[in-house]
Amino acid sequence: MTAWKALIALLTIAAIATIYLPAFPAAKTPSTTPLIVQAKPPSQLLRTLSGHAGPVWAIALSRNGETLVSASLDQTINLWNLKTGYIAASFNGHTGSVSSVAISPDGQTVVSGSEDKTIKLWDVKTKELRRTLTGHTYPVSAVVISPDGQIIARAYLQSLDIAE
Repeated sequence: MTAWKALIALLTIAAIATIYLPAFPAAKTPSTTPLIVQAKPPSQLLRTLSGHAGPVWAIALSRNGETLVSASLDQTINLWNLKTGYIAASFNGHTGSVSSVAISPDGQTVVSGSEDKTIKLWDVKTKELRRTLTGHTYPVSAVVISPDGQIIARAYLQSLDIAE
C-alpha cells in the first residue's frame, strides 16, 4: 500500500477512530488482511475486522459511526457493522482492484472507484448495484460524496470530475 493511500484512509476517520492498515500479507485468506480499530489515545484495541482476501486500499466511516466501508485489492467492498464486527454486506462487481470508497451522508449509498475505470453506486438497504458510471480513461483513484449526497467527485491521474 502506498503511504498516501494509508494517510487518506487514516484521515477519513481520524475524528472518531484510527484504523491501522497492515503491510501486505503473504497468504490470501480472508483472515490475513485485518482492519484494526482503535480508539483515539490513550488507545485501546476495540476490534479487529477480517474479511478481505487482499490488501485494503480505502475505508470510509458512516456519519453515525456505526458502519465502516472498506475497499480492497480483492475487487470487493465490505460494509462492516462496527458494533458487532461482522460484515453486513459484501459488494462484488468490479473487475479491477477497488481503490476508493465513500458512503453517503444518509448511509444509504456506497460509492466505489476502481482500477477497472468505473465508479459503482451500491444500495445499502437492498445490497444491490444501483448504477455504474463508465467512460473514464484511467483508473479511478478517489471518490467523495458531497454533504447533501447529491454530487460525486472523482479523481484519476491529474484530473478531477464532478457529477450529479
